[in-house]
Amino acid sequence: MNNPTTVDGLIEAARQNAGLTDFGDEWFRPHIQVLLDSWVNEADLSPEGHDTQLGRVVEILANRLRLEQYLKDYPEILELEIRGPIIIIGLPRTGTTKLHRMLSASGDFQFLPFWQTWQPIPMEGVESEDGRDPRIRSAEIYAEMLEENSAELARIHEVAAHEPEEDVMLMQHSFLHKQGFVDANIPGFIQWVDQQDLTPVYEELKIWLQFLQWQNGGEARPWLLKAVYHNEFLDTLLEVFPDAVLFHCHREPEAVIGSWSNLSYQFRTVYSDKVEKSLIGPAWVDYWSDNMNRYMAIRERLPEGRIKDVYFKEICDDIEQVIAGMYESADVTLSEKSLENMRSWEADHPRDKHGKHEYSIYDYGLESEMIDSAFASYRERFRI
Repeated sequence: MNNPTTVDGLIEAARQNAGLTDFGDEWFRPHIQVLLDSWVNEADLSPEGHDTQLGRVVEILANRLRLEQYLKDYPEILELEIRGPIIIIGLPRTGTTKLHRMLSASGDFQFLPFWQTWQPIPMEGVESEDGRDPRIRSAEIYAEMLEENSAELARIHEVAAHEPEEDVMLMQHSFLHKQGFVDANIPGFIQWVDQQDLTPVYEELKIWLQFLQWQNGGEARPWLLKAVYHNEFLDTLLEVFPDAVLFHCHREPEAVIGSWSNLSYQFRTVYSDKVEKSLIGPAWVDYWSDNMNRYMAIRERLPEGRIKDVYFKEICDDIEQVIAGMYESADVTLSEKSLENMRSWEADHPRDKHGKHEYSIYDYGLESEMIDSAFASYRERFRI
């Protein structure tokens, strides 16, 4: 696959892809250049991995073009209200995915299924052999590619077309997010993001939610959202979503960092032939401990009780009680039908469904003492 490798070339490819030319405000353009530079100078991507990443940039840019056209054609999209979204935050690997997916199965909330975040714009003119939205098959193909390249990924985090995914799947359209650090070693880009104002990113996330809500028929059900990257930008998130209902999941940091390092390793080997395990763990210790320190500083400025805390043990031992408390906090009625839906999802998704997720922290350059020291303030604050 031969992709253009400059910002201008990628933008032109996206225009040809979408058959449209107007991006509106091109505030995102400088972000792409910084990302491209990091991929070349830091990431050690394989030629195939580099092509894949560039191809995704073109797809994302084409999505921006199509969204801009929709907003011109249907200005009422921006009049839709996003009321009181329920947002799950916290470190990764803390039970956020199970909680997110189980709640999504209830039928009480709008959520972001992977197929709709992978391709949020309808694929006009594309026919489907089975009558389904063609975007669903596109998402299935991507999920199959991931599993083919690394069966271990399914044991750690299953990517499935109809299961909800994180908000960052929409936020990536800004090219100003940290999700790319999972796929590639780009510390320079991450440091650059830390210096930026992310208000436009969250404002754009709201527009994407309005667009999807309109696309789904203008439903008034509350949104259920989740992203581990919201933690350190919580003040910005609350400026855009002031009535958000927040739940923070907690778990012992050693389990978090070990599991996340293994997840990152699996993703990085999809895009690079030069991934050193021993360097991954310490980098994530620095990243997530800094993330929590920033988060705790923001939380100190919020009213007491503004965020509800949930612990991994509670999610494992009595998730229905956790869910009942979340419904009460969000002022949503929990019906027996909703409980049946969630119980059915849980029965179909037992822990270790795809095999046990095994790893050693030592393989990733980690020691227990290193992790304990880095997260000392977090552990003391939340008694972990």
